[in-house]
Amino acid sequence: MLTVDPGTLSSDLRPAVAEARTALLDTIVEQDDALMNRYLEGEEISGEELYQTFLAAVHAGRIYPVLPVSAETGVGLDELLHLMVGACARRGSGGHWKVWTVRPATPALKPRSAPACGGSA
Repeated sequence: MLTVDPGTLSSDLRPAVAEARTALLDTIVEQDDALMNRYLEGEEISGEELYQTFLAAVHAGRIYPVLPVSAETGVGLDELLHLMVGACARRGSGGHWKVWTVRPATPALKPRSAPACGGSA
């Protein structure tokens, strides 16, 4: 799971990261009423519970993760692979991946379909 140590961020980025984290947490806990009640009551929710709820919402098509990845530098690749393995663990979900390719000379996004989890390329 991706975590960010606030101490490693420049002071001008900290508010934006905190705001994005809160928005993501809110979106995840909204997927499960019991989890949302615990969150609103101030109970600490484990990272594993949040991740499993997130994956369930991805499988149900209620959350669509977007991960920036650089093929050139490899930034974000570990996170993408971790999500793909976690998301494909439930083979019966029938979910499909949609992949967009952005080329430096082409500003437009070009979607292409990817096979279902466990399918062939």
